[in-house]
Amino acid sequence: MSKSTEKAVKQIKAIQPKKVKLRAFEIPNKELDKSKNDLLKHLNKRLVENKSKANDRMMILNLEDENKEEDLLSFYRITKSYICGSIIRIFYADETSKIPNDFLDHEQITMSELEKDSATTQNMRFKEHYYFFMNDSYLISNFQSNSHIKRFQTYINWLIQIERGDVIYEFTPKVQSVDKFHLSEIKNIEVKDSAIYKDDDSKIKSNSLLTLKDDLIKLFLNDVSDFDEIKKQQIVSAQLLLKFSKPKEMKKEAYEKIMGAYLKPISETDDVVFTTKKGKKINGSDILMTKDVLIELTESKMISEEQLLQEMELFIQEIKK
Repeated sequence: MSKSTEKAVKQIKAIQPKKVKLRAFEIPNKELDKSKNDLLKHLNKRLVENKSKANDRMMILNLEDENKEEDLLSFYRITKSYICGSIIRIFYADETSKIPNDFLDHEQITMSELEKDSATTQNMRFKEHYYFFMNDSYLISNFQSNSHIKRFQTYINWLIQIERGDVIYEFTPKVQSVDKFHLSEIKNIEVKDSAIYKDDDSKIKSNSLLTLKDDLIKLFLNDVSDFDEIKKQQIVSAQLLLKFSKPKEMKKEAYEKIMGAYLKPISETDDVVFTTKKGKKINGSDILMTKDVLIELTESKMISEEQLLQEMELFIQEIKK
């Protein structure tokens, strides 16, 4: 074996697969007169029948934003039973920057195309890039845990706003039982800022406050003259405790959907602590249905998109079982 071949073999061996966390969501069927929702039907009409181009799928977050942040369904694959693809969030370095028309006129734009064309991307920044796989019941995605599902929800409903009429499609975290702990055993839910609340209160450190209306906090601090300074120094944080009980007649499936709805507005699920009737505490991230997979990387350290999408498809099949 030549030295050059030996070197190439070592380089290939050195590239380790990347660990990717998949997150699962349910798609509630709000159209009670139908056995399943029309989400895939609407997407097929919008993307395939209308021969969508990339330019048609650029959603501007705010017209007055100097960064001109946009979400784009850059590429997709759609059949009668599923859709999968990639969504990127882009912002531009200056006011004159934009994706060239010869790119936007394409039906699909891959990340490899954008990354290879330095002239196109020199003034572009990819703030986030994630993949998804979805049928009419479930959504699987690899977006970060600190990214809110409403970002995807907003984009999909915007994309098919003409086709869907007055129906708003929602995506609710899929939850599961953990270590023989059933969701029906939950006594209360505690929501707090984990960056502030520590086991040892003398080691309080934080660079953020749990978001609450200032007026509400001031209500409890009406004797403090300089509230803004208190907030700035993060001396005060907020904690929310929810207590509830499960109706005896409620089915397990219905209860799990309610739990998923509770978790939906909370992106940092480690900041949610569930306490059972026996006093056991479990983090919210332990209840969400996730799956870790290893994905092959190319020599340029890019993930194998096809392998990732197939892992997402397998995850849906596992959930169905």
